[in-house]
Amino acid sequence: MIVFEVVSVMPRVLSPVDLKRLGRILGRRLRVRSSKVVGVRFVSSSIMQQLNRRYRRVNRPTDVLSFKVTGHSLQLTGFRLQVTNYLGDLVVCPSYARQSARRQKIDLREELIRSLAHGVLHLAGFDHATKSEEKKMFAIQERSVTETL
Repeated sequence: MIVFEVVSVMPRVLSPVDLKRLGRILGRRLRVRSSKVVGVRFVSSSIMQQLNRRYRRVNRPTDVLSFKVTGHSLQLTGFRLQVTNYLGDLVVCPSYARQSARRQKIDLREELIRSLAHGVLHLAGFDHATKSEEKKMFAIQERSVTETL
């Protein structure tokens, strides 16, 4: 199961039930054996543009950015504590999602769920750099969104 830890104000169109359902579905599709935590922060368009420029060198906002945690360990009182259940962080831009939803004539809730699913798939190692990768990733994404709704 994927557990979403939201660290900002969540858009009103999403509910904790939506996140829990999406987390169960993605966990099943990704064959996650133990719970994996994903941090989520919802940000403004201007903050998303700054982050996209800094981390991807693209000077415009986007729907979601993924930051995977790899080989993470903490130093606590001389002992190393391996953090194995933290998959990474997602930054989501609701205003970008709203524009995208309008263009596609779908509701904002669906587009935000799609952005979260897309981000989690990136954290799990999926990409869409080639047609083959894109087909596989988007198939999992769209089945997960449909099942969540």
